[in-house]
Amino acid sequence: MRRGASLLETVLYIALVVFLLAAVLTTFIQLSDTYQRARAKRVANQNGLAAMERMLREIRLAHDIDDAGSSFGTHPGELTLDTIESPSDPTATTRRFSLSGTALVLSEGGGADAPLTSGARITDLKFYSTTTERDTRAIRIEMTVEAGNGESLISLPFAASAVLRETYQ
Repeated sequence: MRRGASLLETVLYIALVVFLLAAVLTTFIQLSDTYQRARAKRVANQNGLAAMERMLREIRLAHDIDDAGSSFGTHPGELTLDTIESPSDPTATTRRFSLSGTALVLSEGGGADAPLTSGARITDLKFYSTTTERDTRAIRIEMTVEAGNGESLISLPFAASAVLRETYQ
């Protein structure tokens, strides 16, 4: 009767353990990469949707566009709106959307820039102004939002249009 394991059995057991560890490690790395990409996509999507919603809401509230203070059709675009403080406060003010580096910022009444995005980068921001035959003004927004880096870099396009309500009443 033999006791212990032969050299061949020991090598086979070690190879099996190494194979299993490699499989577990590979699975862990793939799950980590998938998680990082999903997280980057969520950050880009949340920032893009929140920024787009705020810009569209402000465009709809505005009564005019400051064409001289705006930059249309080019990156980085700027949009300056002549508007009111809020629906319940009709005090006249201006709101300017622009980029500060890769962050979308809002300047109200010439005040300090307030960031509308965090954790994501705006790599393309363009505004387009149109006017209909009845002098109704509309703004089209096109922007690209990036988040993550390296293998987990996600870039999402966003586009929407809004009509200035004050121009068709």
